[in-house]
Amino acid sequence: VHQGSLHLNGIALNEDFIAEPPTYSSKPIIVPRGHVYVLGDNRNNSFDSHIWGPLPVKNIVGRYVTRGRRPSGNHPYEGGRRT
Repeated sequence: VHQGSLHLNGIALNEDFIAEPPTYSSKPIIVPRGHVYVLGDNRNNSFDSHIWGPLPVKNIVGRYVTRGRRPSGNHPYEGGRRT
């Protein structure tokens, strides 16, 4: 995260789903094999990888049940499948 944007491999990502741009910056990080870097959509108030670092995949204990998109999205989802 640099200057209010998340960067992946040096390229700023367009994240139109976050509550507001991050007000913090973080150092570049290499996510080790077998880990994920998770960030909440409310970046400035999320207790996530920007605070505690990469998460080992083996520590993920759950699954998503449904996924949704804002009404303005082009592809609505329901139950994890495109409708």
